[in-house]
Amino acid sequence: MNDDIKQYFIYVEDEYKRFGLNFNPNSIGLSVNKVQFFRETKSFSYQCISGNDIFKNIFKIESIENFRYEDFFPQQSESKFDWSVILGHAAEFYSISFFYCHSVVLSRWFKCMIIAPKKGIALISFEDITDEKNNEISENLLRYQNQ
Repeated sequence: MNDDIKQYFIYVEDEYKRFGLNFNPNSIGLSVNKVQFFRETKSFSYQCISGNDIFKNIFKIESIENFRYEDFFPQQSESKFDWSVILGHAAEFYSISFFYCHSVVLSRWFKCMIIAPKKGIALISFEDITDEKNNEISENLLRYQNQ
């Protein structure tokens, strides 16, 4: 794990505990993102500047150079989700986002948390919950079929 990434795990662990979630650093992919806020246009841009080995394994990449979340979580036409906005709000206003998302590219479900340890930096933790989600879907289908 990169030394620069290690220093950020304490922030993620604190937020997991605050949300009452089990924190296992050995199952969490973590990325560090540099975010810019453009006041004139009220828009954001981001650059993924570091990722731990789990992050790279999740996304099947060797380098984070030119990494874009949109490549793995493509927009659906009806969706208004925007990675630069959610990262920007965290990095500029210290907001915290916790959500589940599905990557059609990877065919995987993730538990995600976005936090900012300091202005201009946003961390994203990714935890693969595909097996858990598939079990939940199977149980719901079985329950529906037995009604």
